[in-house]
Amino acid sequence: MAIVFDWYENPNASSEEEEALHPRIFMNGKDTAHPYILTTVKM
Repeated sequence: MAIVFDWYENPNASSEEEEALHPRIFMNGKDTAHPYILTTVKM
């Protein structure tokens, strides 16, 4: 199983920190992940 991170920018950012790139988790190329993985991964 692979964990892939897609990076995105917040287009409606109100501060410089929010304008930075943010990771979005993909599991095996899908946009959903098992709930266990989402609760154990710290960002």
